[in-house]
Parts: sequence; structure tokens; C-alpha cells
Amino acid sequence: MAEEGARGPLPTKWPELDDPEMIDKIIDVVVEEGKVERDKVTPEATLQTLGLESIEVVMILMGLEEKFDAYIPMSSDLSEARNLSELISVIVASMQAEPAAPPAGK
Repeated sequence: MAEEGARGPLPTKWPELDDPEMIDKIIDVVVEEGKVERDKVTPEATLQTLGLESIEVVMILMGLEEKFDAYIPMSSDLSEARNLSELISVIVASMQAEPAAPPAGK
């Protein structure tokens, strides 16, 4: 049964993005950095069902920052994402809102 609350029903599809290939690129990073099987990475999957610990989540976020040359700030929205669909929506929104971190020494 899908969780519902103040945020509405739990999403069961990947978010629609301007660049549809971005979902596949994000999934590639989740698989590589999180060491999970690709077929388990679904919109409904949670960090818990994938067996991801906080260190793997940090590695995934760092991998995404590197791949997309973006800064992903830790936020309550990230920690409150109920599944991968919501997590990816939050990650993409934060990458679009935040400029890349400035180079060291500037």
C-alpha cells in the first residue's frame, strides 16, 4: 500500500525531466556508487530496500556532483524523500537551483 500524507500519494514513476537521459545517468551513478543491481533501482525503491547505508548515499551524491558538475546541498527534502522517484526529483531540483561549487582557492 502506497504511503500517503501531506505530500500526496507516493510516486510510482520516474519524474519527467527536460533531459530524459538524465534519469539513466543518475541510475548509472546509483548502481556504480551504491553497488546495487540495476534491476532493483526502480521509482518505488527506497534507500532501505536497496540496502544503502548513509556512507553509500554520500558516495552517490558525490558521484552525482562530479558527473553533473553540480553542488547538491544536504537538505530536509533529501532526507525526507520517500522513494527514489522523490529523491531524484529533489536532487535534480537542487542541481538546477545551485551553481557548481567554486574551485578551491577562489
